[in-house]
Amino acid sequence: MDDFSTVDPVFQSTFAKVWARGSEDEEVLNRLPPIDRAIYATRVLEGELNNGGWYQAFGNGVDHLIEPAIEGYELLGLPEYAAHLRAVRAAGFDERSEDAVGAGLDNAFFRLSGSEAARAAIVRG
Repeated sequence: MDDFSTVDPVFQSTFAKVWARGSEDEEVLNRLPPIDRAIYATRVLEGELNNGGWYQAFGNGVDHLIEPAIEGYELLGLPEYAAHLRAVRAAGFDERSEDAVGAGLDNAFFRLSGSEAARAAIVRG
């Protein structure tokens, strides 16, 4: 089974729990087991980034997932991803940041690789 097919059932189940009330439930998110929270936060954040970079992520209001994603990437053994998210936070980035700042942060993120493989490895145990 490929990495996506290994991770996706866990993600879909977790997503359904977090969104059971029709909107993201922060209480439910915070009570998830660390592995489930890591998969949810990193996949949702990456989905937004892959769809339009950091402006997309902030514009769609998923910037609140930066902290759980940092913890998630650390749990997944991806410290370079966690370091990038810390750099975004330290830069004070938001949807009003200059284009050059956003482009630089986007380019740095897109040079990273291996997140789905790391998620799959942790699901497989």
